[in-house]
Amino acid sequence: MENNFAIRNAVLFDGLGNPSYPADLVVNDGIIESIAVAGSSVKQNIPSIDANGLALAPGFIDAHSHSDNTVVNNPTADAKISQGVTTEIVGNCGSSSTIEKCNNWSCLSEYAQYLNSRKPAVNIAALAGHNSIRTMVMGYENRFATREEIKKMKDILVQALEQGAAGFASGLWYLPGKYSDMDEVVEIATALKGTGKPYVTHMRSEGDGILDALDEAFTIAAAGDNRLQVSHIKASPRRDWHKIDDVIRMIENAQERGMSVYADRYPYIYSCTTLRMILPAPWDPIADVQKFLAEGDNMTIVAETLDKFNDVENDWKKVVITNSIEAHKQFCGLTLYEIAQKLNMTPGQATVKLLSEASPSAAYGKMSEDNMRRFLATPWVVAGSDASCVAFDYSAGRAHPRAFGTFPRFFQIARQFAPDEEVIRRMTSLTAEIFNIKKRGALIPGNFADMVLFEPDAYTCDFDFANPHSRAKGVKYVFVNGKLAFDNDDPTRRIQAGTFLPIPNKN
Repeated sequence: MENNFAIRNAVLFDGLGNPSYPADLVVNDGIIESIAVAGSSVKQNIPSIDANGLALAPGFIDAHSHSDNTVVNNPTADAKISQGVTTEIVGNCGSSSTIEKCNNWSCLSEYAQYLNSRKPAVNIAALAGHNSIRTMVMGYENRFATREEIKKMKDILVQALEQGAAGFASGLWYLPGKYSDMDEVVEIATALKGTGKPYVTHMRSEGDGILDALDEAFTIAAAGDNRLQVSHIKASPRRDWHKIDDVIRMIENAQERGMSVYADRYPYIYSCTTLRMILPAPWDPIADVQKFLAEGDNMTIVAETLDKFNDVENDWKKVVITNSIEAHKQFCGLTLYEIAQKLNMTPGQATVKLLSEASPSAAYGKMSEDNMRRFLATPWVVAGSDASCVAFDYSAGRAHPRAFGTFPRFFQIARQFAPDEEVIRRMTSLTAEIFNIKKRGALIPGNFADMVLFEPDAYTCDFDFANPHSRAKGVKYVFVNGKLAFDNDDPTRRIQAGTFLPIPNKN
């Protein structure tokens, strides 16, 4: 594809929520040069693509990604680019390897340089994660931080923000964030004040304590720049489903008080995290589960407790192993109930066996379909996959279907409640606004040419946990910075033209 080309006869969605219209668009050197009504006298002497009535929209922006390392190791970013995602926000849930020391970088600016040397297919913006920062200062110590340690953590965040981090992310449900108190996170978050950047949080609870956790999130955000992004908004398990009325009310009340509050959501009722998160108190804060299970009678005690407090229909049949070591390959895609049947064990025994041998990933089907649809109908909820940009093959393991299917499913469900142009706004420009990503997320002259050409009615996916790595249907072409990044008719025909997006502080 030439640097200067036109897309003609497209139905253009500008990403700003305006009605679509037939249009011709010209790209020159990675930038949208002009847009005109289809058939107008735009440049005729340049290569062109006849869209033939397909929709042309801004490239989709994934508000909640975990591709920090994946995009370095798999820069083709198959899972995301194939569904039209052109930009990912990484570093969510408090975990941001982008700021941690490793073989190839020791800070965010060095990560950016290394990522660009790998020529990623998608653009990357990065959050600075509290769990990563706390680990750098305190390791996994199960205690509150001292004043001196909090100052060190804040200094690390300040440096990351100065180097272009898009915000500050916490994962207070995970270790070591679970060990912190609110005062610690509040003080660190003051580094956000005046930057224009959000506090992004996987809250301390999404279940029994969700309302208190949301209040905590408001307090932390207020200490920063008064901007809050709630990660993968939900209420789970079943006994907490009814709380979404209060969650929505609390968020909209905070918005009325002047706080900028948004949320992201994936269109699935199965979450995905580590299997160790199934462990109840008092074992949930244990850092080294394999070591703990190897001691004394711990395997027996934990297995008996799990069997006692979990039932088949609501628990064991609702947890699916998604990824693990090679020896567990036969179990991937199966529920814990099915694995127990295979092993002739109780589900509790099967669970501790897996945990004693590895750190498997698992999907938990504890959410409400109605609640999920309600959040997707909410105008302040944007699309976020909570997944990384894995390859089409299974060389790096098996992903949750949301890695490949979040955006088509989000689009098809949300369009039942709002016009296509509004749904696309929540997949593009609104996310760019939340994270201060300039000149992307909208098709207007002068913006970068991140675009997806697709058929709205055919834009679907039908893959599941047994076969999660598939291409979304209905996508024709995806462009990143004006280069053809994905051709659905020929997935090998692509140019990897993504880049790291440093987000400057406003002050």
